[in-house]
Amino acid sequence: EMMAKNGIGGGFIADIGGNDLDPPRNGRFEGYSDAGYEYKRHAVREGLRLGVDVGVFNGSGWSQSGGPWVKPQDTMQSIECAEVRVVGGARYDAVLPRIPNALADVRTIAFPAPPQDGEVLKPLKVTSNQGAELAQLADGQPHELPADKEYGRLVLTWEFETPQMVQSVLFKHRDGNQVRGMVSVSENGTDFWPLRAFMLDRRAGDQVYYGHRPSAVSTPPTKARFFRVEMPWHTGRDGRILGIALSSGARLEMAEEKMLGIASRQMEPPFDTFRWPVTPEPGQGAFSPDKVIDLTSKVAADGRLTWESPTGDWIVQRYSTFSTGERPSPAPDRMGGLEVDKMSKEAAKRHIENGVVGELYRRLTPEERKGFKYAIADSYERGFQNWTPQMIPEFIKRYGYDPTPWLPVFSGRIVGSAAQSDRFLWDIRRQVADLIATDYVGGMRDAARPLGL
Repeated sequence: EMMAKNGIGGGFIADIGGNDLDPPRNGRFEGYSDAGYEYKRHAVREGLRLGVDVGVFNGSGWSQSGGPWVKPQDTMQSIECAEVRVVGGARYDAVLPRIPNALADVRTIAFPAPPQDGEVLKPLKVTSNQGAELAQLADGQPHELPADKEYGRLVLTWEFETPQMVQSVLFKHRDGNQVRGMVSVSENGTDFWPLRAFMLDRRAGDQVYYGHRPSAVSTPPTKARFFRVEMPWHTGRDGRILGIALSSGARLEMAEEKMLGIASRQMEPPFDTFRWPVTPEPGQGAFSPDKVIDLTSKVAADGRLTWESPTGDWIVQRYSTFSTGERPSPAPDRMGGLEVDKMSKEAAKRHIENGVVGELYRRLTPEERKGFKYAIADSYERGFQNWTPQMIPEFIKRYGYDPTPWLPVFSGRIVGSAAQSDRFLWDIRRQVADLIATDYVGGMRDAARPLGL
């Protein structure tokens, strides 16, 4: 009545919780209980009586589109692989490993193992300006190091008995880490010249979907006896590098960022957020997409691969989707659930029909529905995804080529060339952006309009 009296023509109902908003404001009822829907229905009736249009947020919280009705197969998804190395020239018959918490298999592929792929170089010795305690970082294995000591700048120097080819530096992180540094090289262990400056940022918290993977700094193919990594040593339990290794293997730099596996941590990302350093072209380790074999048809329902493998060493990858685990926020207790797939028109339709919008609509009489006008999608804060069930056919339709031979790029491998691998991931990002517009926003619009919303 006060809204109508003051000329306010519409209002939106949101189920907001978290922090100090849950008790006691939402302690009286659950918004998705019969009592909760009756409150919403009462508001619609009153709005109709007074000439004030009423709408509801399309899901829990103000961000973004989700609730307890969203099934795992309809959640935001990304793609990951489990892989195994196979010695060819014989029949392979075994159940392939699968990523934890897999939703659905996508493709199983094989490609010839690139030279020194992922191989960690074993130095003659490693020295550190901070002593042996931090020198152990250089074996590439995770280490629990003290967090309550201020080390200042960390300098690690690798010495090899003979010159070694280095194409990448691999970093193991603890969540929440950001570090800038320099990779340098020397022939005599005294005079070093800079090879690559780098910046690694894993500070996006729960929107880092590939945080368990090492990040790679790619270097121009360089052969030498001495290599050095310099960087500030971050204190604090969540601010440390756990391990560093040099490798002859080729890796696509910042692959996790380029495949939308790490969200920007800034509310207003600057213009260069999605501009990354150019990955140097590897001297060895890249392979043609023509070398990738699609084995999907040879995998049984239980994941068993039966394959007469050609001669040579092969890497077999089983790609599956996983839920990013994004949840609507800030949602009241027992009203959270999961965020809906932002790249699926069918999932968006089910979200509208099965969620608060559709349920309230069904509870209203035909006359009351005249006062129910809006479904609201507010602030987008729910991170990224890079896959959806119809990703491959949609990709082929949009770009005219099959992404299957390029899937190893999702594991950081370089297919074709570094430039081509980067362009493939550009196509992926472009498709994600387009599908958010057409299938998520457009899908919710298409589902709401038949309800008069």
